Amino acid sequence: MTFPLIWTLSRQSAGALQDAMQHTTESRDAKLAKKLPQWFLEESKRECFTASLFTCYDLLPPNVMLELAWRHSLVDLAMPCVIQIMREYLSKVDRLDTLKSLQK
Repeated sequence: MTFPLIWTLSRQSAGALQDAMQHTTESRDAKLAKKLPQWFLEESKRECFTASLFTCYDLLPPNVMLELAWRHSLVDLAMPCVIQIMREYLSKVDRLDTLKSLQK
């Protein structure tokens, strides 16, 4: 079954919305993952938008998450993902600082 078909079917069933997110994540396709939150916004499914940010977290660039949320006045819904991203980036910087200190 193709992903666009899954999205079409999910319009008819609330349970299939979760399937669309799961299949998108399993596909490991970053382009598809970018389309899923947009599609949820087009369908006025705010909660699904937020869930897709978490479900496709490792496939979505942070700037895409934040821009979509900002353009649709949903930054509050995306903020947990933004906080997680910041934490991960700060942890990486801290590790790099530690490695740099050890090299001296």
